[in-house]
Amino acid sequence: MVFPVPLPIYRGNIFKSDDQGTRADIIQNSRFDLDISADFNFSVESDDVAVREGMDDIGNLLQIGPSLSVRLWEGERSDWTLTLPLRLNVELAGSPLTEQGLTFAPAISYTRFLNLGDSQWRARASLTSSFASDAFHDLYYGVGEDDVTAERRRFDTSSGLSGLRLQLSMRSLNR
Repeated sequence: MVFPVPLPIYRGNIFKSDDQGTRADIIQNSRFDLDISADFNFSVESDDVAVREGMDDIGNLLQIGPSLSVRLWEGERSDWTLTLPLRLNVELAGSPLTEQGLTFAPAISYTRFLNLGDSQWRARASLTSSFASDAFHDLYYGVGEDDVTAERRRFDTSSGLSGLRLQLSMRSLNR
């Protein structure tokens, strides 16, 4: 599925927001980047999702934590990068805020810079495997005794692989 997303761009000395996410750069050199990054997941209204009907809603989630990026190989017009983000998930609904487990999403990315006519472009392919704690999986997939119905049986989750994501992007570098 192709889904265009508008992206605010801010490139300060420490704080940044661009196609690589929202983050605060802590350590940066030619091979390694260590930063604190954040993601945001919008709430889920359970009555809008047939299999969750009658269950508690899931509030907005803030995911925040360290991310280490390592440039594995760098050529004249391309590079390979490994990114290792570990994030704490905090549900923002209600008071106090509720910790909802950890996620870890290592990704390997290939970036290629292209000249197409008079235009310069950056193409990127990234493969991410997502892992999560049982608390995070339980938030989305767990079914407790109170939520059991004739069509929905009890389900206990465990930590492990959440899924894989392939992301392809192309960006014009012309201003």
